[in-house]
Amino acid sequence: MRFDRLITPTQFTIIHIPWSDIHWLHKKTLVTQEEQTLAKTVIAVDNGIPVRLNSTADVELIVDDLNDCTPTFTESQYNFTIPEDFGQNFVSERYVGTVKAVDCDLGMNAEVTYSILDPGLPFAITGGGILKTTRLVDREVRSTYHLTVLATDGAVGIVTVGDQDRHTRSVNKRPTSKRVTQMEHKVRTSAAQVWITVVDVNDHHPVFVHPNSSHYQILVSVHEEKNFLLTRMVAIDKDNGANGHVRYKLSNQSPSELFEVYGETGELYIKNRMDSSHLGTLTLIIEASDQGIPPQSDNVTLEIKIVDTSPTASTKQMGQILSLIGLDDMGPDDAGRTGTIEVNKLIIMCIVISTTIICFIMVLSIALFVRRNPCCRSILSPQSQTHISQTDQYNVRWGESKEDEQKRLPEEDTELK
Repeated sequence: MRFDRLITPTQFTIIHIPWSDIHWLHKKTLVTQEEQTLAKTVIAVDNGIPVRLNSTADVELIVDDLNDCTPTFTESQYNFTIPEDFGQNFVSERYVGTVKAVDCDLGMNAEVTYSILDPGLPFAITGGGILKTTRLVDREVRSTYHLTVLATDGAVGIVTVGDQDRHTRSVNKRPTSKRVTQMEHKVRTSAAQVWITVVDVNDHHPVFVHPNSSHYQILVSVHEEKNFLLTRMVAIDKDNGANGHVRYKLSNQSPSELFEVYGETGELYIKNRMDSSHLGTLTLIIEASDQGIPPQSDNVTLEIKIVDTSPTASTKQMGQILSLIGLDDMGPDDAGRTGTIEVNKLIIMCIVISTTIICFIMVLSIALFVRRNPCCRSILSPQSQTHISQTDQYNVRWGESKEDEQKRLPEEDTELK
C-alpha cells in the first residue's frame, strides 16, 4: 500500500512514504497570522491486481506560531499630567495613564507584559500597562518625571516534561522525560519613553517674611505727608502660577481711612493727612492671600503709633520720593509699578555718582602725573614753549634717559642766562 496523491489542490507535496508515515514538503512559506490550520484530503491506493483498492482520509494541519514579531507601542512617547498629592491626603495608589504595545504573533507569543526600567521612582506599572503612583508626589520637590517602559512578549523557551509517576515499571528502560523546544524562543522587547508632569495644587499658604513676627510696631509722626511710605509687607508662597501669586489688603480699616496698602507690592502708606486727633495707637491687620482656588491666606498685625514729633530726615526723603513718583495720580492697578520706578531711579543715581567719581579720579591722576614728571612739566611751562618754538637754536630730545636730561638741563640754563 502506498499514499500517492492528494485529492484537493494543495500547496503540499508528498516527498517520502515509509510504511506508516507520510512526510510532507510545503511549497511556500507559511504565515501563522494568515493560516493557523489547513484541512486536506489524502487518498491511499494499493497495488492489487486486478483491482486497485483505495481509501481517503481528511487531514488537518495545525501551523505552529514562531515568535517573529516584536511588541510595538502605539506611541513612541507618552505624556501624562497628574496633580500633586495634597498634603497628607495621599492614602493609596493613583491612576496616571495607560501605555499599550501590540504583538502580531499568536498565543503566548503575543502576550505582552510591562516593566519600568528606572528604579526608585514613585511609579509602578501593571501587566495591562496601567501606570500608578506608589507614594506621595510633591511638585515643590520634583515637577517632572522621565521613565522608560519596557514591553516584553510571552515567548516560551525550553520546557522539560518529566514523568510524574513515582514508580518505575519494568517496561521502562529509563524514566520518561521529553524535552520540548520551540524553534524560535527568543524573547522580543521594545521600549517607550514616558514623561509625567506634576501639576501644582494650592497646598501652600503665603508666609510673611517681613515683618517676621505676628505683631509689629511702627512709629510715625503725625506731621508726615500724604503718600508717605511706612513699610513694605513681603510674603512668599511656594506654589506656582496663580497659586503662588500673592496680593495684599487691609482686613480692617483705620479711622478716616488714614492708611492703605498696595495689593501687588505690599507697600503700606499714608492715604490721608493726619492731625492731632489721630494721636495714639492704631491696630492694622494686613492679609496676604494667593490666587488659587480655593485661596489660602495669612495675616500679620501692625501697631501704628502716631506721635507728635518732627519727621526724621530719612522719613522726609522717603515721602518726597513717593510724591515725585506721583502716587496721587495712581490707581490700584498702577501700584505694582512703584517698586520698579524706585529701583530704576536708584540705578540711575548710582550710575551718575560712579561716573562722577571716575572722572574726578582720572583728572587727579593726570595732574599728579604731570606734577611728578619733569619732562612733561618742562613742556607745559612758558620757557619750554619758547624753546620748542625756537627749533633752530634748541632741540628737544624725546626719549632721552633721566641721566642725560639732568646733564643737559644745567647747560641749557647757563646758555639762557
